[in-house]
This record gives sequence, C-alpha cells and structure tokens, in this order.
Amino acid sequence: MATTQWILAFDRRPGDRSVRDVELICGRLRRLEALSRLPQQVIAHLAHHAFYEDVERGVTLFRQGDIGTSWYMILAGKVEVRAIQDKIGQYEIASISGLKSDPIVDELIKT
Repeated sequence: MATTQWILAFDRRPGDRSVRDVELICGRLRRLEALSRLPQQVIAHLAHHAFYEDVERGVTLFRQGDIGTSWYMILAGKVEVRAIQDKIGQYEIASISGLKSDPIVDELIKT
C-alpha cells in the first residue's frame, strides 16, 4: 500500500501535493543512494518541487544557450549531450547509459 501511495504522490504535480504526499516522497528519496548525502532541506525541496516525467526517445530537453529553468535526474535509460565547441560548428558528444538500477527507481518506472 505504501509503495502505491508514494508513486501516486510523486505523479501529482507539485502544486497539487499535500503535506503527506511530500512526506512520502521524502521518505523514498532519502533511500536513493545518489541522494543519500544531501541535507534534509534539499531532499524536502526536491520532494515538494520535483515531478516524474517519462520522456520518449529523441526528445530534446533543452538546447545550448537556453536559460536553465529545470534540473533533470535520469532514473533509467540513456541521454546524449551535444555541445558546440567552436564557431565552425563542430560538436562534442557525450553519451551516458548503463545507469545503476535502484529498487526505488525500478518501483517507480514499472508503474
């Protein structure tokens, strides 16, 4: 039951979350290894403002030069980062994949 509750809470947009929703999300985020060293205030901020979004392959999240308005955490899959290195237009490409699986993340992705 608690598993379903935290996923439902995380699925709600931040403005629609209750205090209980934020508490449930905090509890799960604290258990993620990648976030385990963050102060409680940061975890609480993430729990209140972050939301889950499943992005289809090939979607551009932002472009070089865009003003940053979001922070992304990749739970599973692969991301490709391209940056123009010089005025000629040559690209530097970085690819991140093979992300370590986490039971909490797996639980969220399977729903």
